Amino acid sequence: MLAAAAIEALNIMEEDPDIFTVLREKCKHVYKALQGTPGLKIVGVPCAPALHLQLERSSGSRESDMRQLRSVVEY
Repeated sequence: MLAAAAIEALNIMEEDPDIFTVLREKCKHVYKALQGTPGLKIVGVPCAPALHLQLERSSGSRESDMRQLRSVVEY
């Protein structure tokens, strides 16, 4: 099943190479949207499909820090 999924993914990439341009633009948009979030530090490059969000400063409470990170995800 994994091999079949990989083959299909390769077929999609070959049929529509512009898909990467669209992905890159969407990644840049998300990066820019998150950049102004107070208290957060974005780790990664603007065109990467995966970004890491870190708190600039911990509140000292894991529960409080997790609540703040969840609020960003839920937004």
